[in-house]
Amino acid sequence: MGRRQVLNAAGFGLLGLVGASLSAQAQQGAAPSPRSAFEAHKIDHDVMEKAPLLDLPFSDGIKIRGYSAINQPNCQVIIEDFFPGDEFEWQFAHDEIQYCLSGSMQLTVWSPPLFAERVDTIIEPGTLYNYPIGTRKRVKVLGDEPFRHICFCPPSPNYPFPTADDVRAMG
Repeated sequence: MGRRQVLNAAGFGLLGLVGASLSAQAQQGAAPSPRSAFEAHKIDHDVMEKAPLLDLPFSDGIKIRGYSAINQPNCQVIIEDFFPGDEFEWQFAHDEIQYCLSGSMQLTVWSPPLFAERVDTIIEPGTLYNYPIGTRKRVKVLGDEPFRHICFCPPSPNYPFPTADDVRAMG
C-alpha cells in the first residue's frame, strides 16, 4: 500500500473520539474559561431600591447596594450604588469598565505598577471609564443621591451579589 494507510473500524472509532474532542476544543477556542451564553438584561431600578445593603470589604462602615444583572464566565455585570457622602479606597484585582447612570463622584486613581501616575476627575451620568487590573481608587460620592453605575467585570469574578430574581424573591 505504500505510504497510504487503511483504517479499520476501530481506527475510525478512535479518530471519531479524537475529532469530537478537537471539535469541543475548537468551540472553546482561545477563551481562558468556559464559553458564555447570550444573555440580555433590562436594568430594573425598582429591584435596585430593594436590593440588600452589603458591607464593602476593608472599608469599615461603608455599605453598597447592588445586584448581579448578568453573570457568565466571560463577564459579570453588576448594577451598583454608592451612597451620598461615602468615601473609601479600593484596589482592583481584575480589569473593570464602568458606566455612570446617576449621581456623581469625585474619583482619584493611581495606576500600577508604582502608583506614581495619578488622575483626579469627577464622574457624572453618561461617563464611561476603565480601571485596568491593579488600579487603586479613592471615591467620594457627591450630592444627595446615590451614585448608580454599571460594572462590567471580565472575566467574571463571581462577586456574591444577588440576582434580580433573588431580590424580587426577598419581597
